[in-house]
Amino acid sequence: MGRGHVAHSWFPAAARRWQPRGARRHGPARPGPAAAAAAAAAAAAAATAAPPAPPSGFRGGTRRCRGSVRRTAPAGPAMAHSAPLGLLEQGCPIQVEHDRKRRQFTVRLNGCHDKAVLLYEYVGKRIVDLQHTEVPDAYRGRGIAKHLAKAALDFVVEEDLKAHLTCWYIQKYVKENPLPQYLEHLQP
Repeated sequence: MGRGHVAHSWFPAAARRWQPRGARRHGPARPGPAAAAAAAAAAAAAATAAPPAPPSGFRGGTRRCRGSVRRTAPAGPAMAHSAPLGLLEQGCPIQVEHDRKRRQFTVRLNGCHDKAVLLYEYVGKRIVDLQHTEVPDAYRGRGIAKHLAKAALDFVVEEDLKAHLTCWYIQKYVKENPLPQYLEHLQP
């Protein structure tokens, strides 16, 4: 070999062969128009299929496991979003987990890869600042933040704390759901 030439034994021989200009050099070939139309029809059929209904008589509840509290509520109807099939499309209940150590409420979406979060901090002995709610873009508009807000406000009521609402969504939730137990635990 001459100077400046390097042998790359890790580079596959098929990739080193000459290919005509415009040919795809990496990855599998793209499907033709017939395959694309079939895939679009299958996606449309999957989007119109109704999710399985939760068990009859299911009303939600509270479960304790490994030091955290999980609140469950029945999931609403699945909406056609671009998110992968996950927690909500399968008709499973939305489970809100409370992590007291990290001071956050979470809902796991699509297994454990994505999650919605509500963060809070203690600003006094009996005062909690509900700071921020975040739901991934693909899961917005499905009522997940509503379940997080309800769980956080129920926590404030159960622990007999006062809440300062920094998060705009929780302020909106309290205006839409002005329950007396929530209103009496708000810090003026």
